[in-house]
Amino acid sequence: MSLRNLKKLVKKFEIHDYTLEVIKYPSKYSANEMITEGTFKYRILNFVAQKFYFIIPTYIWILRKPN
Repeated sequence: MSLRNLKKLVKKFEIHDYTLEVIKYPSKYSANEMITEGTFKYRILNFVAQKFYFIIPTYIWILRKPN
């Protein structure tokens, strides 16, 4: 699904988006098996994620039902 369609799907929820946080600090979230901080791949991924968020294949969201 596209980012737009995903947001439509969860529009009744509050979205807490951790996607860029996990990409920026992979060791903090035990995600360093895919991304090692300080490497060339890490720097490229951070740049691409910041500029082209909509093409990231996986989003890390916590959804909360509003009161």
